[in-house]
Amino acid sequence: MSERLEQYYKYLDGWMAYYGFTPLAIPVDSGLERFYKMTRMEASKFGKNDRYVGVKFMPNVSINDYKESAFKVYGVSRIDRQFKGILGFGSMMTTYPLLITENISTELASFAKSYSPLRSRATVEFPSVLDLTSTNLFYSQKTPIWGALYYAGFRREVYSYFSPSSWKEMSGSINKT
Repeated sequence: MSERLEQYYKYLDGWMAYYGFTPLAIPVDSGLERFYKMTRMEASKFGKNDRYVGVKFMPNVSINDYKESAFKVYGVSRIDRQFKGILGFGSMMTTYPLLITENISTELASFAKSYSPLRSRATVEFPSVLDLTSTNLFYSQKTPIWGALYYAGFRREVYSYFSPSSWKEMSGSINKT
């Protein structure tokens, strides 16, 4: 593991705790390097919202890797919450898969920005990819008609949770108080 990746994970662990996430045991054969969960009551999201973050590093990431990683995080999140109520009846699940790479291609960056995240009954998948070299974070900029109220929030959360730029902004505002 590179020093840059170790540093990012150190900060990520701290910011996940700051935002209320707890680390979970990494599921066997998931390929994940970090797995977090936070549960909050939110009236706008069917009541209880279980948020999951799954993080994986890959030196080079293809579009297929991006889609597969998102699917994997969604699957292990569903397994974790399987006995905690029926989705849509007072509960919702949001997954935030994060792939970290050192060399993002222009093709993948464009794909990530135009990707339509998975949405099914009371579940949302909102993947992103971080280029560790530039610290640029890429995620969907598309908003489905039904999701106008939600998707701005998902984008804001992804930026807050994973972007070193956001962490610097937040650190500055925290230090001023």
